[in-house]
Amino acid sequence: GIFESPARGEHMAPPNMALSALQMDSLVAEAEAKQAKDRKRNALVLLLRYLHDNGYADSAHSLAVEASVSLGKYDTADNVSLEKIFLDVEEHHLSKFGRRPKLFRRVGAGLET
Repeated sequence: GIFESPARGEHMAPPNMALSALQMDSLVAEAEAKQAKDRKRNALVLLLRYLHDNGYADSAHSLAVEASVSLGKYDTADNVSLEKIFLDVEEHHLSKFGRRPKLFRRVGAGLET
């Protein structure tokens, strides 16, 4: 049972090893959560930079306020833009599959564009 000693020749893992596995799982989960949060922030910064650079000042301001992200705190690197990311994805897909990726789809007639 649970309270019995291991049979002769059997070894139990030391309690600190089990704890270490739990701590490792916790650290991995924390790191994954941080990466997901950073990815969302990065997407917002890309979109904010795009809106700002293309004259959508009101939309950029609304996004900055609603998302609590500003270009004064975070900004894209010099060689990064939303357009460049789209181009890189298209080129990668074209070279790998021989055609451009389908990134968007029509959602129905009668919707304004």
